[in-house]
Amino acid sequence: MADFNSFQESFSSFILSASGFRKIFAAEYGKTAQEDSASVDITAEDATASAIIADVFGSIVKKRNPDSSVMTIAVGMDARPTGPAIASVMVSSFEALGFEVRYSGITAAPELMAWVKTSADIDAFAYISASHNPLGHNGFKFGFSDGAVLGGRDSRDFISAIIAAVIDEDMHAKYAELLSGEKKPDTSALPDPSADKAEAEVAYRFFSNMVISASGSKDEQDVILGKIKAAAAGIGIIAELNGSARGVSIDQDYFESFGFKSRFLNDNPGKVVHAIVPEGASLNLCREELEKANAEDNDFIMGYVPDNDGDRGNIVYINERTHCAEILEAQEVFALCVKSELSFMQQTNPGAKLAVAVNGPTSMRIERIAKAFGAEVFRAEVGEANVVNLAAEKRSEGFEVRILGEGSNGGNITHPATVRDPLNTIFALVKLQIFGGYSSLTEAVESLPDFSTTSAYESEAKMQIGSISHAELKANYEKIFPASFEKRKVELEADFGITGWYEINYEGTSARKGVGPAFRSGKETGGLKIMLTGPVQNEDGTEAIVDKAYLWMRGSGTEPVFRVMTDIESSNSEAMHRLLNWQRALVAMAAGI
Repeated sequence: MADFNSFQESFSSFILSASGFRKIFAAEYGKTAQEDSASVDITAEDATASAIIADVFGSIVKKRNPDSSVMTIAVGMDARPTGPAIASVMVSSFEALGFEVRYSGITAAPELMAWVKTSADIDAFAYISASHNPLGHNGFKFGFSDGAVLGGRDSRDFISAIIAAVIDEDMHAKYAELLSGEKKPDTSALPDPSADKAEAEVAYRFFSNMVISASGSKDEQDVILGKIKAAAAGIGIIAELNGSARGVSIDQDYFESFGFKSRFLNDNPGKVVHAIVPEGASLNLCREELEKANAEDNDFIMGYVPDNDGDRGNIVYINERTHCAEILEAQEVFALCVKSELSFMQQTNPGAKLAVAVNGPTSMRIERIAKAFGAEVFRAEVGEANVVNLAAEKRSEGFEVRILGEGSNGGNITHPATVRDPLNTIFALVKLQIFGGYSSLTEAVESLPDFSTTSAYESEAKMQIGSISHAELKANYEKIFPASFEKRKVELEADFGITGWYEINYEGTSARKGVGPAFRSGKETGGLKIMLTGPVQNEDGTEAIVDKAYLWMRGSGTEPVFRVMTDIESSNSEAMHRLLNWQRALVAMAAGI
């Protein structure tokens, strides 16, 4: 039987971070939790944790709105089997606190957040999802009426309140029946989602028109969307949805309203047919289906695969030189979207002070693209909320930050959206031909600056580092690196034109240039990047020192793992792997492994 001790043990496996909370929820009788399980059941411990987390969030929302008599929380979920059980517990907790709950059931994350953002009646949201993680995982994302996931201080305060609540005796007493198993999640008691889901879809369509056109004016929307409709008749799209929440979103109807040809596969939510993370082999089915469709009708030139909550969609396209479908790397997708939206803004908002907000490990090709448009690039720590908050800061300083995102993770966020959305990615790629002046997507891909970047999902990008603290590892790294650089200096200059370096530390929305703990804070868990520099000749014959490559690392806050990446201005992936091997050796030495 579940008790306080088993609850504490179960709760300790929760990952609580600014990007969301998650753990393995799927439970099967007589077995430990399995991350690939399709079980619909959750344990009494996890039901209790869900109720307490909802209780804490509800209390925060009430404190933010002390003068409101009745407040409303929207609740939705991705297509994981454990979603309904978790939703039943959370809805019950919110209702017990006096909230009106708007329940949309299985809903793509961008759809739910657009609904919240555009509604005058919704004060906050709770979204049940584990994004790209395996099927047996689940978790939560929370936000207020702006439709953005909590970030910064709001996120930190929320996590602190949760940690305090799970050891609070009054909270244990409040949910004792749930923990003991006397009261179980009752999915039959969930509200009928039909009306709220329909309202969310209408809001999402309206919001998508506004995001894609960069205008709230119906007349201005008609002009921009009309140009897209004129191009759409010759474009076909394959959507391989892998049983995600996008199967019940607006995608197909929305494409058809523009005149795109489209074919949808695996669009029954919950019917997951391959790994959820839309990287590498998970894109092969879409690639194969796109090639088949293109052989029948050469208008079919691109396809996408989302993760389970549908806020990210990575892309395959037909290379018109080879007539084969190819997978675009996550960094390439983001770079193309940046090029598209900067072209679009340059033409529709001339004179604007353009900028792009990205995370630390986004490829430096973004700086090269931005420079061509006279745009600035600003960088934040890893985490969608950090990038969204940085973009908001820069807008308050007078910058037009139309596009932002994490190139290392794929997808893009297009203002005023506050979350990635494959619809916005697809339409950005289409707009490349309309506003970017490219005759085809192949030509646009070929125009990208030559960079080789480590994929965040390849095995070499992850290192087990033992029990050493982030602060100690970084201090050791900073002692080791200068001597290692000097030892390799001749080789680096001869092979890559690299002659110097400097360090950047990322935390939240800050990027601090300098070496040592003075440029970090707290537990020093942010990203650390070594920028490798070298000379180039300007057109006037003078010499300038520019960034040519980087070595990046960042530790997990929940497990003894460091992520490592490298990026270099070169079309040669061997150059990137040489730098990556160097970085891995440095981190291993710093960790004492």
